[in-house]
Amino acid sequence: MQENHENIRKKRTCKNFTTVDKLKILKECENASVSQVSRNHNISEQTVRNWKKRKLQLEELGKSERKLQIKRVRKPICEALDRALYIWYLEMRTRRIPLTGSIIKTKAIELFNEMDLQENFTASNGWISRWKVRHGIRNLHITDKEMCVDADAAYKFKIELSQKIKNENITLAQIFNVGETGLYFRMLPVKTVMEKEERQASAFKQNEDYMTIMLCSNADGSLKLPLVVIGKHEKPRVMQNILHILPIYYVHESNEWMESNIFETWFKSEFVPRVTSFLQEKNLPIKAVLLFDDALWHPSVETLSLNNITAYDLPPNTTALIQPMDQGIIESLKRRYRAKLLSSFLNEQKGNIDAITHLKSLTIKDAVYWLIDAWNEVTTNTIFKSWRNILSVERFEHETEGLSLEPTDRDLLYFLHQIKNYENVTQDTVQKWILKADNIFPELPSNKEIIEIAIARDKHENENETENIKEEKEEEEEEEKIDPACALSAAKILFSFVERNGLLEKEEELALLLKIKDRIITMNIAQ
Repeated sequence: MQENHENIRKKRTCKNFTTVDKLKILKECENASVSQVSRNHNISEQTVRNWKKRKLQLEELGKSERKLQIKRVRKPICEALDRALYIWYLEMRTRRIPLTGSIIKTKAIELFNEMDLQENFTASNGWISRWKVRHGIRNLHITDKEMCVDADAAYKFKIELSQKIKNENITLAQIFNVGETGLYFRMLPVKTVMEKEERQASAFKQNEDYMTIMLCSNADGSLKLPLVVIGKHEKPRVMQNILHILPIYYVHESNEWMESNIFETWFKSEFVPRVTSFLQEKNLPIKAVLLFDDALWHPSVETLSLNNITAYDLPPNTTALIQPMDQGIIESLKRRYRAKLLSSFLNEQKGNIDAITHLKSLTIKDAVYWLIDAWNEVTTNTIFKSWRNILSVERFEHETEGLSLEPTDRDLLYFLHQIKNYENVTQDTVQKWILKADNIFPELPSNKEIIEIAIARDKHENENETENIKEEKEEEEEEEKIDPACALSAAKILFSFVERNGLLEKEEELALLLKIKDRIITMNIAQ
């Protein structure tokens, strides 16, 4: 017994881990607890948790062979400035505002002067290189394009596309469009009654709740490809056992943004195979066109051609005029998603759970489930109408006139007014929430706002580090509490409820419930 205690008290060997070592250990944390992983490698739990906090930086370092053997990621001299600049950068990126190294340096100096910091700071090339590495930024997009719409270019492209469709005898089912959007999946409208500290806490925390979504559909709505969801973690803990069966194409990226390599991989491994199978089922020629906007992080069209399936980028500054996804499809998805989000608040409110508590409990899994449902509910009519600005009107003469039952501003306002502390939200606020809630700030933030958020974030992280560790341990313990007997009891209640209330509409739904119930019974017997 004494020998065991001596082993426990034995000092850990001092060891320096390279970037690749740290990433391998963090990979193990996806399938085991932090405490277990730390014991396996004879390192402290706090060390592993610190690596998890810096995972984005480590992943970025891991993408460079030259930096794989780096054993230390240096902290910035001015941490508050580093955070403030990154908050500003996120805002510019989500608004697709082009940036250069010199622009970022100038902004850094502005923020530094207003923050009245005591440290010495020089916005050098070496500093900006290290800043990019710390935040997982691979490149800065440099462009001299004017930030305005080009109606002439849009009209010319429309004529060219119409001619191509006619010459090659392409049907609506063979023309596709893909578009991306960002989503702060836990964001509610800003309330006038909300305290300043609460606004700050909500704003600086938003980057933890951000994901990029990419939608793709053909012009007649007969094929809606699974949503592409770009999240921060390779296998989010809450989805690690179901990710392989979800009808989404999930990709992890340290900054949750679309990058050219992600787009190209999706095109070749997901888009082409699914479209090929679809065209074969419809007895159509294996020929298709994919339209996408001129975002600087998209790959070149030369790399997107496979088996007579080709891609065409829209002319610069025409996305707002003619890209179908931006003519109503993305908005429809978001309206439906936000209606489901608000419904969850009303449901929890019945159990006396306040909005802030429920907001904190929401996870990326909840968001993905709602997005899947919302995408399934986007109607053929909505898709048809969104192609009118780029295809000839005559092609929509057979369009049906059915109602889309899409949530309106008034519907969402009605939901909001039933949530405590949101009784006085206006319709104008709701419109901004639907269309502009994918930035932390409704308008471009001032330096003062950015600095306040950065300082509040620093304070919040220091106060809640212990709480996060506690929550992680509680989550691990909770996973062990659910046994097959409890699950079987819940399954029986669910089965009885859906039967009595007539909630089963299709044979497949009944078959699925029965199959899940049988699997739980088998697990219970085997226990």
